[in-house]
Amino acid sequence: MNGNPSEDPATQPKAITTKAGCLWLMLAGLGFIVLMYGSFIFFLTRPSTAENEANELNAIERCWENAGSETRTLPGRQFANDSCKEMEKQFKIKFGHEP
Repeated sequence: MNGNPSEDPATQPKAITTKAGCLWLMLAGLGFIVLMYGSFIFFLTRPSTAENEANELNAIERCWENAGSETRTLPGRQFANDSCKEMEKQFKIKFGHEP
């Protein structure tokens, strides 16, 4: 110490040397992950209404219209066809009948 106040350990900011700060940060991150998973599961398991079913039927119909568009390239049409088939498969799983 040369008498310079910037070198005095008493005036220097103290570093957090406890593990409690790190623990709380990890717990907060874990809580956030659990919250996101919980909300995802909640939205997936909600009962479907007739309006939801109609919206999904409309989306499948528009998908097939888009897949048959002549402006698409062959790989684009094949991708769209696969997407529409997957939408129909998911519809059958969700609602229990063919669209």
